[in-house]
Amino acid sequence: MASLPEFRENLFPDSIRGRPRLGEVPGLKKAENLKAEPGLAASNLPPADQREQLPKSEEGFVKAFRSNPLAISIASQPEGRYIDVNDAFLEMLGYGREQVIGRTAEELEFWAVKEDEHKVTEELIEAGRVKRLPITFRTSSGEMREANLSAELIDVDGLPCVLAITQDVTETKRLEDQVRQAQKLEAIGRLAGSIAHDFNNMLSVIMGYSDLSLQNLSSTDPVAKNVVQIKNAAERAASFIRRLLAFSRQQLHYPRILDLNVVIQNLSQMIPRMIGEDITLTVRPAASPIYVEADLGHLEQILMNLVVNSRDAMPLGGELIIETAQADLDNPYVDRHASVEPGRYAVLSVSDTGCGMDDHVLAHIFEPFFTTKAPGQGTGLGLSTVLGIVKQSQGRIFVRSECGVGTTFKIYFPRIEEKSDIEPKPLAEPVSPSASETILLAEDDDALRKLLVTMLESVGYRVLPAGDPRFALELFDKHSPHISMLLSDCVMPEMSGNELASQLRSRRPDLKVLLMSGYAPDLVLPHAVSEWGAVLTKPFTRNALLDTVRSVLSLPVGYNGSAPANHPRTGP
Repeated sequence: MASLPEFRENLFPDSIRGRPRLGEVPGLKKAENLKAEPGLAASNLPPADQREQLPKSEEGFVKAFRSNPLAISIASQPEGRYIDVNDAFLEMLGYGREQVIGRTAEELEFWAVKEDEHKVTEELIEAGRVKRLPITFRTSSGEMREANLSAELIDVDGLPCVLAITQDVTETKRLEDQVRQAQKLEAIGRLAGSIAHDFNNMLSVIMGYSDLSLQNLSSTDPVAKNVVQIKNAAERAASFIRRLLAFSRQQLHYPRILDLNVVIQNLSQMIPRMIGEDITLTVRPAASPIYVEADLGHLEQILMNLVVNSRDAMPLGGELIIETAQADLDNPYVDRHASVEPGRYAVLSVSDTGCGMDDHVLAHIFEPFFTTKAPGQGTGLGLSTVLGIVKQSQGRIFVRSECGVGTTFKIYFPRIEEKSDIEPKPLAEPVSPSASETILLAEDDDALRKLLVTMLESVGYRVLPAGDPRFALELFDKHSPHISMLLSDCVMPEMSGNELASQLRSRRPDLKVLLMSGYAPDLVLPHAVSEWGAVLTKPFTRNALLDTVRSVLSLPVGYNGSAPANHPRTGP
C-alpha cells in the first residue's frame, strides 16, 4: 500500500511538489486525524523556519487540492465512505459537500455499471493502483456519463483509503464521435459521387432499352410485363443512388418557386396506396398558397420518405396527418432554437400516432444507415436523405417523439412572399419523326453512346457519335456548319464536357449545348447549368432525353446561357 505522500507526487504539478504532503496537512478534513509522516527530514529546515513556512505550505496545498480541475476523492477502505472530495468532484456529480461526505459510492448510486466497480476493486487488490480505467458513472440527476478513473491505495493516519481521480471525458468522446461521423459522411459522400457516374450510365442503358422494347410490344404481351419489371427495378436502383447523393448533399438541385399546398395535394392521391387501408390519412393544407423555392423532385422525396417512416411506425394502423402552415419566427423563438434564424417560413408537418421513439433512437435517426428495422427491411437512408435535402434547400428540420404516442416532423423552408412572375412552361411535346437537326454526341461509355444514337435517330435526328472529346473536335471541324447542338457527357478522359463545350462555343457562339451527368454537381463544375443552360441527369428515360433535346434546340438564337424557365425534365 502506498502512502498518501507518494501518490501526491504524481497527482499535482511540479510547482506544487516539495510542499508538505497530505499526511502532513492538518485538516484536509479533520486536522487532528492527519499527522506528519514518520521519517520526514524535518531537521533539513531550521526549527524556526519550519514553524513559519509549514502553515503557509499547508494552506497552499489545501487550496491546490480544492481547486484542482480534476475530480479528486478520498474514501475509506473497504467500506468506501468519502472522507474528503474537492470542488471539481462535487461539480461533476452535482451534489453539495454535505450530501457526499460520510456516504458511500453505493449510496450515491455512483456506479452506473457494476462491472466497473468490480474492475476497480480487483485492480486495487492485485496491483494497489488503477490507471485510466474507462468507467460509466451516474450524476445526481441520473445522467450517465463516461470517465477515466485513476486510483491508488493510500494510508491516512493508519486508515487504509483510496485516493481517486475521475476525469469526465463525456464531452470529449461526444466531439470525437461527431468528428468520426463527419468523416464517415464525407467518405460515403465521396464514394456515392464516384460510383454514381458509372452506375447511372448502366442504369441509363437498362432503362433506355426497356423503353425501346416497350415501343414494339403490346401492353398485353407477357414479355412487355417482364420488361416493365426490369425498368421498374432500374428506377428503384436509380432512386437509391439519388438517396445516397441526397444525404451527402451532392444531388443535383434545380430550385423553382412552388406552392407547397399543391405539392402535398398532388401526392396525397398516391399516398393511400403506400400506407394501406388500416392507416387514416388526413391532409390539412394552409388556407392560402405557400410559396417556397425548392426542387420539386426533392420535395416529393422528402414527403415520401417521411410517409414511409410513419407507415412503418404504425404496423397495427393509426393516423397520418400532413399539414402545411406559415410561421413567422421572432427573436425569442430563435433564442430557444439556435439552429434557425428569424424570418418567414413555410412549414411542412408530418405526424403519426405510431410507436414513437426514445431519446437514444432520436439521437441517431438522421445518421446514414442507422435503422431500427430488422436486417434486410430497411437501408437506413430515408431520414438521412431527408436531412440532406432539407439542408440543401436552406431549411431546418425538427422532430418530437414520445414512445407509445407518436412522432411529428416539422420542416421549415424559407417562404417566398410572392409568386414568381415567370411561370414554368410545359415541356415541348416529344419530337416527331420529322426532326432533322444534326447533333454532335460525345459520350465515352460505348453502350450508352450506342443507345443514345438509336434513340435520337429513331425520331429523325442525324447523330455524329464520338467516344472521346478529341474525336468530337475533329467531327466538329468537318461538319461545323451542319451541327445544331452538342450533346456531351460532363466527365470524360482528357477533357471534360465543359471544356469541350467552351472550345466549340468559341468557334460557333450560336451552338446549342446540352450536358449529361451522373456525377455530383461539385464534380460537374458548379457553373455547368448557368453556363450551358441545362444538364440532363442520368439515368434518364427516352422521353426525358427527347423532350430535353427539343427544349434546348428550341431556344432562340443568341441565347445567353442562363437556364431556361422550363427546366428540362431529368431522370426517370
